[in-house]
Amino acid sequence: MLALLLPFLCMADPGPAGPSALAPGFEDLEGAMATLEAQADRAEASQVATARIHNRLAERLASGQEVPCDDIALLPLLGRTPPLLAAWRASAQTARMDLARLERLARSATLAPVLDARTRARIEALEERVRPQASTWLEASAWQSRFVAPILERCRPALVPGPGLPDPLDPDRPAQGSVAILGVGGGRVCPVDLPADGSVVVLPSPEACYGPEDCACFGEPVLPGAVLGPTPDRPSAVAPPAGR
Repeated sequence: MLALLLPFLCMADPGPAGPSALAPGFEDLEGAMATLEAQADRAEASQVATARIHNRLAERLASGQEVPCDDIALLPLLGRTPPLLAAWRASAQTARMDLARLERLARSATLAPVLDARTRARIEALEERVRPQASTWLEASAWQSRFVAPILERCRPALVPGPGLPDPLDPDRPAQGSVAILGVGGGRVCPVDLPADGSVVVLPSPEACYGPEDCACFGEPVLPGAVLGPTPDRPSAVAPPAGR
């Protein structure tokens, strides 16, 4: 556990630099809160996607059933967990550093005496969102090592296009807010126009599409943990021409 915790504790906060470090104002504070809110959204989006996949495996294990390597329903989902966990950890680390900066600004001599109740409540809400991220990630990482990693080592599933998972408590409810998905195939994840290279993409809203070369595609609803990529009617951007 200590080895897992160290990456979070050793992220040194270099502190602010520039004129705003001497006399920070409300513009600096507002910018810090907006930055932290965005980073918290990213961490929570990866957390939700990871948790839904873990829960799907937990349901299987609770029933006493094994996971064979030809399980086309569950195995592709498990193959998404390593990049999702890595993205969650990176976002949680950055959020921790952003929170330290925000708290330092809020304690500064120029801002602390004039913060109103609404601003203080907003800062406290951000603290409540960010502080549990490290311990929650550690729990998920430990669960991954115990239950998921052996299956991945045995079966080595590929990262392939497929849908995400709905809210287990309300399966018919569409996704809302930021959503973590992945892209494969060498094209673009749209509308954010990021490479579909197997890495996690956090969308600001739950609509996306895959573009083989650019974002000339129409977004459709997506669920947490989905993988966008080439399909028979939209081939990979890196696929060779037919006949070669």
